[in-house]
Amino acid sequence: MSPAAKGRTIGDLIEVPPVRTVVRLEEGRESPAEIAGSFVFTSEVKAHLTVIAEALSAARGRGYFLQGDFGSGKSHFLAALYAWLAGGQGAERLSADHEALGRASASAGRVLPVAVSLIDYRSETTLESIILEGIERALAEAGRETALTPLSVFLARLKELLKDKEAARAFSELAAEGGT
Repeated sequence: MSPAAKGRTIGDLIEVPPVRTVVRLEEGRESPAEIAGSFVFTSEVKAHLTVIAEALSAARGRGYFLQGDFGSGKSHFLAALYAWLAGGQGAERLSADHEALGRASASAGRVLPVAVSLIDYRSETTLESIILEGIERALAEAGRETALTPLSVFLARLKELLKDKEAARAFSELAAEGGT
């Protein structure tokens, strides 16, 4: 062993990037460049993304069911897909690394990605209200406030009603009396 090699470790010879063991869906929205940069295109992932990209290019509505074992990368896949669909930082890397995504970027119309993680909701919450809430949030982030959930519709209508000074006064009096 040469004197220069003495005391060196494998870490001195190779660089191992940090490995993320957990990726959450919302990271596609919060840190898209990081998600895109850490995403690995396996042959299976490429095939799935090709199907999605072709459906987007053809402007056909589709639904997909993503299934995989714990730790298989489902959330990372969805976070990367969200980052690509949103077109933020990192989207160009994903398009450059996957031919069908690149084609779809050029031909697909506008898309509003909506990230919905069911772990954020109680089991009693209906899927319809979860989806509507997610769409409302995504539209608001895009600068288009829209009332879709019953609560949002009610609050929007209440705000409109309370613009009338007499209605606002009567509402205030009722609230002060305890609503009776």
